[in-house]
Amino acid sequence: MWNFGGSKSLLRVLSILCCTVPNGASHAEENWNLEALLSQFATTGKHRYHYKETKHVAFLSDPLQSEGILSFEMPNILEKQVTHPNKEQFRIVGDKLYIKKSGKQERQVYLSNYPEFLALVEGLRATFSGNRLELTKYYRLHL
Repeated sequence: MWNFGGSKSLLRVLSILCCTVPNGASHAEENWNLEALLSQFATTGKHRYHYKETKHVAFLSDPLQSEGILSFEMPNILEKQVTHPNKEQFRIVGDKLYIKKSGKQERQVYLSNYPEFLALVEGLRATFSGNRLELTKYYRLHL
């Protein structure tokens, strides 16, 4: 059985992707609602965001910081590229997660073996595709 040592990292990646709002979306806009948000996502086939992440770990005196690029490409590609401090790549295509770390051989994981992650991935894909019906399979929606 695969030891999913990077599951916390993957969960962070997916959480960050889920919380990203397309440029131009603002709660202050009149008529801004869930439909408007999903509509903005649906009109763009590719999403690409630069990010900076700070992790606070109880047993470390200083926070861990990283940065890179988060991206989505319709219909089913999610990716996190860490550019600093160490190069890493987490790429999800269909049911496969590809993990590349500097100086190490690429690993592959089938998400169907991890249904809790597959549900999160499918929810993210539905969000970035603007697919409300698919999204309601995994979440109760309100804004």
